[in-house]
Amino acid sequence: SSDSEVKAQERMAGLYPQVDASEDAKRDEKQRKRAVEKERVVLELIQSEEAYFEHLEVLVETYFKPLDADMESLSAVITEDEAEGLFGNLRTIHRFTSKFQSKLSPLRDDSDQVARVLQEWMMHMESLYEQYV
Repeated sequence: SSDSEVKAQERMAGLYPQVDASEDAKRDEKQRKRAVEKERVVLELIQSEEAYFEHLEVLVETYFKPLDADMESLSAVITEDEAEGLFGNLRTIHRFTSKFQSKLSPLRDDSDQVARVLQEWMMHMESLYEQYV
């Protein structure tokens, strides 16, 4: 090799520095861990929404509907204002939660879509639960 070829190779090496393979491995492992954690958080969110809906379903079916159907008899025990304080906007929350979790559940493997759904529904959640905060 001539001196000019060696100098050209050195210049090219400067343009394309060698990346340490261990740095690549560290970066890949960090990205993999981040992706696994993201999947875990999404799954936990979806599972907690499903469980919350199931609990609301029990509350509505076991307590609210029977009491609401027999409000005349109930009025001998508690006032309408007390019933309102006890159940608040339970029907609205129940309907909202049903729709929300049905949107989330199919997205278990798509955390970006879950983020979009959360953004879309967040303002509804805020107004729905503001009386409880």
